[in-house]
Amino acid sequence: DVCAASATESTTALQSLRDLGGLEKDSDVLILGTGGGVGSAGIVIAKALGANVTAVCSNRDAERVKELGGNRVLNSSEKIEGKYDIVFDKPAKYSRTKILKNLKKGGAYVTTLPSFGFLWAYLATVFSSKKVALIECKSVKRDLEFIAQLLGKDLEMIPIDSVHKIKDLDKAIQRQLEQSSKKNGRVVVDVGNGW
Repeated sequence: DVCAASATESTTALQSLRDLGGLEKDSDVLILGTGGGVGSAGIVIAKALGANVTAVCSNRDAERVKELGGNRVLNSSEKIEGKYDIVFDKPAKYSRTKILKNLKKGGAYVTTLPSFGFLWAYLATVFSSKKVALIECKSVKRDLEFIAQLLGKDLEMIPIDSVHKIKDLDKAIQRQLEQSSKKNGRVVVDVGNGW
């Protein structure tokens, strides 16, 4: 169940941080939106690669995010201070102007969603050492093997809300559509043994 729920989110986080962000050992990383799957995976992956992680999430997710290993956990309503090598903005809802100020010289801002703000940030960094990138996740064997190694260490990257048999697909869809305040994690559909 965990492997099925982890592949896309973990691959997105890995490729965003390592490939687009240039993550190296001792990099200072700010990950926004760590309460969800991609952000949670980002914490675990960044720590496994030797980074110092500041994680931003809601109060509801703060305890679980701390357990994932962030060096510092901030509430999403707190002012973000400090300079970072990488800012990974999974929800793509933070002010690009402010976030770019938090980037070190040569730093990278990576997001998962295109927006007007992304375009503005991209144009604002054309003549700067800072980089702005949009992730387009690709299935790569070595990335999936790396993620499998992390999962083999019992690292819970992606929270699982519930698991439903394929014959109960209607219940899985209903659970997935519930407000996020009632749901905490991924809804998994087990297709083993078919209908």
